[in-house]
Amino acid sequence: MAGKNFDISKFAATLKPVSESDHTGPEQIEYIDIGLLDGDERNFYQLTDIDELADNIQMCGLQQPIRVRAGEGGRFTIVSGHRRRAALAQLVDKGLDQFRRVPCIRETDDASPALQELRLIFANSSTRKLTSAEIGEQAERVEALLYQLKEDGFEFPEGRMRDVVAAACNTHGSKLARIKVIREHLLSNLRPAWDGGKMPEQAAYALAQFPADMQMRISKAFPKLPNGPTLERLLKLYKEDGYRWDPCLTCPDGKECKHGDVFLRHDADALVYEVCGGKTCCLDCRQATAECYACDKACAKAKAKRKEKLDAKKADAEKATEKHQRKLEREIQARAARLARAADAAELPDTATAIWSRYGGGYTVGKLRKFASGDFQGERVWVNELEPENIYNVDKTAKALHCSADYIVGLTEELNPGQSSGVPLKFVDSSEQPTRSGPYYCRFLCDGMVFKQVAWWDNVLKRFSFRKSGDSIESACLGWFPLPEVDEKGADT
Repeated sequence: MAGKNFDISKFAATLKPVSESDHTGPEQIEYIDIGLLDGDERNFYQLTDIDELADNIQMCGLQQPIRVRAGEGGRFTIVSGHRRRAALAQLVDKGLDQFRRVPCIRETDDASPALQELRLIFANSSTRKLTSAEIGEQAERVEALLYQLKEDGFEFPEGRMRDVVAAACNTHGSKLARIKVIREHLLSNLRPAWDGGKMPEQAAYALAQFPADMQMRISKAFPKLPNGPTLERLLKLYKEDGYRWDPCLTCPDGKECKHGDVFLRHDADALVYEVCGGKTCCLDCRQATAECYACDKACAKAKAKRKEKLDAKKADAEKATEKHQRKLEREIQARAARLARAADAAELPDTATAIWSRYGGGYTVGKLRKFASGDFQGERVWVNELEPENIYNVDKTAKALHCSADYIVGLTEELNPGQSSGVPLKFVDSSEQPTRSGPYYCRFLCDGMVFKQVAWWDNVLKRFSFRKSGDSIESACLGWFPLPEVDEKGADT
């Protein structure tokens, strides 16, 4: 065979699958007892998913014959079909003797051992999806076989052997280069995951570029090995930025920082601007002691410091809330005492409803009397609903308490001023606008109905609103009269 050209593509074409129904041509199918079929010891491909394949064969039959060559003592060596043979053997072991005689194609040429093994590799690689580890082992064997064929006199096309091997393995040279780095530099304790297809090529290639001690550290520092992009990011930090995650820091208690592996795990997940590399003490890191979105990998001392800050802020907030609560209670007590005076004068029972709240519910006379005495029954109050602008219906409240609306809104200290003076209170016509900002008792027209409401006049915006900083009242104002202004302490001004 000296001087014979060797064309990889043509060689591969000779190994195309042959269906069971193909009984013509140079390759004939014959049936061989499964007990006479031996696997080729040079076959390095993993026999996976045998149970699934056996179920498929039992249901649909064997769709592709097994390729064999003659062995010794009337036996045969499998060239292609090791998984199929294993699946058929499983079915025979279950008592399905119809699968004992196996359709085979016997190779009758006198190929050299190198060509035989090359044919074995081609035939098996084309029938399965290979892991990167299997591609690496395949490439290594193919390269060795091609060099052997070259020594035997076969001639190869011009070019690098790596490209010839890549073509033979149906891949590209850059992939084989990466796999070569993995096979040569990945730690032995990490190889099983790679060989078993449990470690992606991207992750394995990134890991293999770390020194051995760093590979070992990464494998121990993470409960679960990081994915490829994460390892590539750590590799960049290691190679380009010089990060080693060995902090030269001293804690306030004088002890050396031993948070290095935590810094490593932190940077694996961190955004670009969050990477620290163990160069900043957690106690000095703003992210570690931040109130919101704080670093969850900070040391215990930093977490304690953060908790201390949060506890102090919470205590201040509770103190401010309590102060506001006491102020609000004083304001409510003053208003409740005023309204309870009217209820007492009318000798109303505690069960009588006195005020209807715009926020739902209402106030009984009994509740007014309790508030007037300073008894809030442990109830947390949020707003002074007894202020004139918050009373839902002043007229209805006045009728319930048997007093005038003037008294309810604070225009007079007399319960029923109209009865004693005989002078009714008159609204100012809406054609005349108020001349100052402040509270007013108004009559509004809404959907054909007239209702009375305490409102706030903004003399700059020239509008009424429900409260000083509330929404504008769109209903037409029919008339108004001013109410006394109230200072922050609730006293009339």
